[in-house]
Amino acid sequence: MTIKNKYSKLFITLIVILSSIPFVLGADCIGEDCESNMTIVITDTTPPTWENPRNFTHEVNTSFSEAFNASDVGGISYYWLNDTTIFNISQIGTITNVSALSNISIHYINVSVNDTAGNIASIIIWINVTLPSITLTISSPTNTTYNYVDVDLLVSTTGIIDTHWYKLNSGNNITFIPNITLNNLEWEQYHTIQVWVNNSEGNIVTEIRRFYIGDIRTNYLMYYLLVLVLGGLLLLLGCEREDPILMILEGFLFSAFSITYAIKGYPTIDSEFLNIVIITISSGFAFYLMAIGSLQLVEDRT
Repeated sequence: MTIKNKYSKLFITLIVILSSIPFVLGADCIGEDCESNMTIVITDTTPPTWENPRNFTHEVNTSFSEAFNASDVGGISYYWLNDTTIFNISQIGTITNVSALSNISIHYINVSVNDTAGNIASIIIWINVTLPSITLTISSPTNTTYNYVDVDLLVSTTGIIDTHWYKLNSGNNITFIPNITLNNLEWEQYHTIQVWVNNSEGNIVTEIRRFYIGDIRTNYLMYYLLVLVLGGLLLLLGCEREDPILMILEGFLFSAFSITYAIKGYPTIDSEFLNIVIITISSGFAFYLMAIGSLQLVEDRT
């Protein structure tokens, strides 16, 4: 075969192949219209992608509403749950409770989403329905100095509290119902108090305060001296003017002294006998003044 004949046959074969293209593409695909009439079909087999999938911890006896979304190139068709007894999900992916969340429990939910091509993505999440978090604040005592031996223990809390208890210095743990008074604390001494609270799930929070009880004798002495001075002045005025009203007032004043001393005493007087003597004398004097004043008042009116 000559070179001329060889290239002639190759040329003829190329012509035949090119002329057959319209029949392969279809009768409508001729010339300039071929490109515009071609159709390419792409099948979507990729499921949606979850955006920020997560579990939830939720407070009991409150409503639940959380967005749980997915994305897909072809678009999202709808969301659905495997069980809608307690929770449901909207078509935009918002999970809400349809029954009251009144029990402490963990709910496992299968959340699914369909895209427009029918692809499905599913994920299992849990919603932990639990007690609210608890907090504790001690408003008294504070980290300061007190000049009296009876200090209030004042606490405030949030959440559902099961038990309150405290420990003073190296003493035992003592349960209490707020609020109380810590009585007869040692003076001229530092005190440390720790308070705990817990809920029924065993969660515990605690706070500590350290305070100082100073020299309390001055406060007691000033009070008792004030009562005695006022009582003495009233006694002088009552005797000078022979005024029964003043004498009755003197009696009340000494009664206040007697009652206060019986409750508080005096820090440096530890003798029970001496305390009884002071209370007896002051209360007897008070009774005497009120009796004399009352009799005099009756006589003046008759």
